[in-house]
Amino acid sequence: MTQWRDEFNKVALTDEAQARRMCAQMCARNPDLPRLKTIAVVGAYELDVGGTGVDSDRLTRIMEYLLRSGFMIDPDFELDRINFRDGRDFLAEDKQADMVFVAFIPARHMYRMTTTYSPQLHERAEGAENFHQFFGPALSPHHSYEGWQDRLKQAGTKLVVTYGGACEIGTSNLAVANDDTGLRVVLPTPSYNVGDYVGPPIRDDITYDIETKPDLRYQYNDAANDLPLKWLGFAADPDYLRAMRDHLSPHSDLARNVRKLAL
Repeated sequence: MTQWRDEFNKVALTDEAQARRMCAQMCARNPDLPRLKTIAVVGAYELDVGGTGVDSDRLTRIMEYLLRSGFMIDPDFELDRINFRDGRDFLAEDKQADMVFVAFIPARHMYRMTTTYSPQLHERAEGAENFHQFFGPALSPHHSYEGWQDRLKQAGTKLVVTYGGACEIGTSNLAVANDDTGLRVVLPTPSYNVGDYVGPPIRDDITYDIETKPDLRYQYNDAANDLPLKWLGFAADPDYLRAMRDHLSPHSDLARNVRKLAL
């Protein structure tokens, strides 16, 4: 097994080739553990491991944290970027995905703030300086909490990571109440509204370094303080968690929360 005390916090992914080598090393040490191979990133517009773009940076830091926590990512991992600009609707597809990252997607329709995706959005966004303003607030015609729950189950999803606050899709929206076979919340999405943020925009004009307190314990009710990003939530398939629980790092807050669950 991996020597977590010596290796924790040493995972740093610089590019895709190096990431695959690191994943191969970790999987070689733990050949019998389930792996995350197909990774769907819903709402992202660029995906480069080690890249500096907002979506790339978020995914890279999440992958680093999962590896540090003891989750196995297959060295032949497949990144699937899904967004309306490319004409793709995750809720209307049937592709399988071991892991799904829901990247800052509104949880519900809000008056004058969200729209429903339609092909006409492409015409409106053509030539626009910032296409995000057209595709970012759009929701799938199939959008509902039940729609998300059913789609994740159909996709065979082992792990879901969400990014956002009270106004975005979070783990509480994706777990089915009283369903022992459905996704289990490991770390809930923080409930604070994104309007509480303090700080200037970073990297682009719609992405903010959201921060309400100097550390994460306030947002996560003392459940986590080592996450790579604020506003993350984690949920997972109970069978997957049972297979992984005894093999996760003792130094990861995410792993510690997995062990607390009654599975």
